[in-house]
Amino acid sequence: MKKRLLIAGAGSHARRVYNAALASGMEVLCFFDENTANSAPVYGIEVRHSVEGLNQELFIAAVGDGAVRKRLYGKFTGLGWQAATVIHPGSHVCAEARIGAGSVLLAGSVVELDAHIGVSCIIDIGALVGHDSTVGDFCHLKPGSIVEPYSSVADFSVTGPGEVVRKTELP
Repeated sequence: MKKRLLIAGAGSHARRVYNAALASGMEVLCFFDENTANSAPVYGIEVRHSVEGLNQELFIAAVGDGAVRKRLYGKFTGLGWQAATVIHPGSHVCAEARIGAGSVLLAGSVVELDAHIGVSCIIDIGALVGHDSTVGDFCHLKPGSIVEPYSSVADFSVTGPGEVVRKTELP
C-alpha cells in the first residue's frame, strides 16, 4: 500500500516535492495552501485550504522559507499528522546517516555516513552533506551546495547555490 501524503504548500517548491514523492512511490492526497487565492489544482490535484474532513495521515511542509516551514510543521503535528520524509530515489543516503522528520532530499543529493540532517530541511538537487556533519533544523541547502566533513550548519540557514560550508558553523 502506498503512503498517502498531504503537501503543505502549492508553489514551486511544493511541485518539486510532489515529483520526489511520486518518484519514491508515495501517493499525493492533496496540496494545502492557507492562501485562498491559490485554488487552482496542481498537476490535477486539489489544493485545499482546510484539513477538515481529512484523515490524519502523512504531511510535508513544502515551502522554501524555513520560518514558514516551521510554522506549518507545528500546525500539522499539533493536529496529529505525522511528518513524512521524502527521499528521491536518485539521491544517495548512507545507512549510517540520520534524516530528520519532514525533510526532503531531491534528486542527486548525497548524505554521507554519520551525517545528521535536522527537521524539515531541504537538501536540494546535487547538494552534498559530508560525513560526520550536522545540518540544523529548517535549513535549505541549495543546488550544488557542499557541506564539508565535520562541518555544522545552524538552524534556519540557507546556502547559496554551489556554496561550500567548511568546518565552521554557518550563521
